[in-house]
Amino acid sequence: MGWSLSDLGIAGFTVIGVVPAFILIGVMFLIGGLGLYFAGLVSAMIYFLAAVGIIWFMKVLHFFSHPVGYLIGAVVLIAMPLLGWGRDNLTWLAMMPSPAEWIISEPKITLYTNSYTGDALSFVLSIEFLGTMMSSIGAVLGAASIIMMKRKKHRKSR
Repeated sequence: MGWSLSDLGIAGFTVIGVVPAFILIGVMFLIGGLGLYFAGLVSAMIYFLAAVGIIWFMKVLHFFSHPVGYLIGAVVLIAMPLLGWGRDNLTWLAMMPSPAEWIISEPKITLYTNSYTGDALSFVLSIEFLGTMMSSIGAVLGAASIIMMKRKKHRKSR
């Protein structure tokens, strides 16, 4: 019966408190992000954050119930920042898309075009719109997880 990574995270938040933990995490991201920016590794950081998202998705799908899942997670966590670095520094990887450049260019995304009137349902993907979408989705998922935890029946321990 060992401690999982989520157990250690909960214990850390409990020991130092929620607000100091968020401040510490924010400062670490700020210092790390500025360091990567000055080192020219912004794409590596973006791809690393994408790798963290992929690992979270793998955890949701229970990939880590088998040792091969841990191997795949380690490969993803190592390979994604290297791809981001290679996108900026290697000519043969320069053709890879850069999420930062794509969002900064504020593309107009068309979801539907009416064939009779020619009207299009579209929106401009800007940084503000992306932040609003991510905040809204996070709020909905957070509320849903709280509701589901309230409905979960707890077994009595013997």
